[in-house]
Amino acid sequence: MTEKILQTIQQYNWPETVIVAVSGGVDSVVLVHALSKTKANLVIAHVNYRLREESDDDADFVRQLATQTGAIFEEQVWQHIPDHAVEKAARQFRYDFFEELAQKYHTNTIAVAHHADDQAETVPVSYTHLTLPTICSV
Repeated sequence: MTEKILQTIQQYNWPETVIVAVSGGVDSVVLVHALSKTKANLVIAHVNYRLREESDDDADFVRQLATQTGAIFEEQVWQHIPDHAVEKAARQFRYDFFEELAQKYHTNTIAVAHHADDQAETVPVSYTHLTLPTICSV
């Protein structure tokens, strides 16, 4: 899997800094390990929705992963969970966080790991002044 990711990366002209969206699941952890073999400075972006009992444990795991790989760790905790349309609100919260980090670290590249069944986010996310390309699916 790592080889497939690295081959895909070679097709793009990557900037010095890459933000990596990391949930703590297998897909995003494999992506971090693959990207850590490149010369890119990694910023690991983790959204803690606190919707599950294990959410804080996931955040701790991702923080440790960042330390192990020499990446910068950024976490955003979701404080205001709506009563309806939670998935849509969570997606917007996540995208706003990614855009904030892209501006902070002066990059337009955000890597997001998805498996074939992750249809909702396999299309590029476009903002008025920032385009966040989908880099690869794993």
